[in-house]
Amino acid sequence: MNREARRPPGAYPGQMLILVAAAMIALIGILGLAIDLGVSMTERRTMQNAADAGALAGARVVAKAAATSGLKAFTDVQSVVDSNHMVTGLPTINSCSYVDDTDKVVGDCADGVPSTATGVRVRVSEQHPTFFLRIMPGGPKTASTGATAIAHVQEMTNVPADGPFLVCGVATKLAAGGSMNILTQSDGSWLLNEAAVGQTFIIHAPQVNQCGSQSNSFKGFANGSANRGLTVPGWFGYSTGDAAGQVSASVNGIQGCQAGQPVVNCVALLPVAVANPPDNGNKQLWTVAIMAFYITQPNSNTHYGVLMGAYTVSGGGQDGWNGQYTGPIVVRLTE
Repeated sequence: MNREARRPPGAYPGQMLILVAAAMIALIGILGLAIDLGVSMTERRTMQNAADAGALAGARVVAKAAATSGLKAFTDVQSVVDSNHMVTGLPTINSCSYVDDTDKVVGDCADGVPSTATGVRVRVSEQHPTFFLRIMPGGPKTASTGATAIAHVQEMTNVPADGPFLVCGVATKLAAGGSMNILTQSDGSWLLNEAAVGQTFIIHAPQVNQCGSQSNSFKGFANGSANRGLTVPGWFGYSTGDAAGQVSASVNGIQGCQAGQPVVNCVALLPVAVANPPDNGNKQLWTVAIMAFYITQPNSNTHYGVLMGAYTVSGGGQDGWNGQYTGPIVVRLTE
């Protein structure tokens, strides 16, 4: 019998194999595109994280440079950028520049922070191998992604001024004994003493630095209700009572003290006064800064405060960082 006569019409040996092979090539191409595109999208997000972290780290160096000359941002930027990567691709810093309020480049991060700098711009990129696309005819062997970020140092606006404690920023007593200046004066401006960051200070106790007050009953309490709405620098009132008040506005940051709650085991924004000029005779001290302190209470008659130098708070900010510590600063991404 003729076998060709029994073969169904249109059926030839190997036809199905060809169709399956063609379908497999198409499926592999689609799978390769999906996987490699997914990897590239993940790498792109990782690069944006690296750029964001690098810009924030650089801006924090800009903030510190107001009190410490000669600082350079590149080392800090490089460290955080390197820590944000995937196994397939390592980030490269294409550029790191200091910028002013208008985002105009005013210097390179490898150099010292210029006085006109208010932020940092970081551009990063990476190159990673493809997985499936490389086996396709003409397919790329590698792919690359990149990202840019800008962060600025800004001063907060509308800073709550009704902190329950009024801290003396000069010769402030340390919980471990001795004293340290929280603020130092340079060319008429009061600047943060970087060595004071992280130190635990006695901010309320029967015996604290009087800070030029005329009342021997000054224990570190602020007249919060009278200070509400005030701005620094200016005269802030103190209280000679025996109890700390509460704050009217919650601190929008990690472990921030909440309005109407006891100010203990949380971060409060407190006014910081200096001894010169002294008490004006109205139970008021000349106050030049509002700073963040983590408040604890070792006993009923004492409150400690750990100075938070890099405490990030949310809220409004204004450009024009001038290096004077007149209030909390915001280090935030602007691009």
